[in-house]
Amino acid sequence: EWDLEHLDMKAGETFYRHSGVKHPISQIELTITMKRQSAHVVWDIICPLLILVSMVWSIFWMDVESLADRLNISFIGILTIVAYQFLIIDNMPRISYLTFTDALLLFSFIIMSLTIPQSLYIHSLVRRGKQNKAQQIDRMSRWAFPVFYAVMAIGNYVFYLYLT
Repeated sequence: EWDLEHLDMKAGETFYRHSGVKHPISQIELTITMKRQSAHVVWDIICPLLILVSMVWSIFWMDVESLADRLNISFIGILTIVAYQFLIIDNMPRISYLTFTDALLLFSFIIMSLTIPQSLYIHSLVRRGKQNKAQQIDRMSRWAFPVFYAVMAIGNYVFYLYLT
């Protein structure tokens, strides 16, 4: 996952104080410059994540009256992404700040969770006899969810690439 770009070592002498007296000691300074190979993150983490998220969007092509099926797919997707997040956390370096991958996972979880209120709203429209409006919202969601997700993912990428 890492390429060693440069290794520099300098030997020298420094001093430390003990009881007010300076004592010379040997010193070595080691500088290691490494570059992370990010291709494996894209293929092993991000691509499967995008597939998981997009699979949940299949509910927008389902019958507007099948609330149980739509919710099952949404909840299965959410549980899958939570399990996927635990898998990723075990394989990523432990750091105390939010990374690009962390932000993408969080946003993926949120966008998948938004399919639940969308399905509940569709169901409420169907119960009130507004099937045409429900189908119209599903048709709009077919492109709105992916476009919104893509914009947020690209924004996340730009933020971490240029602003951090």
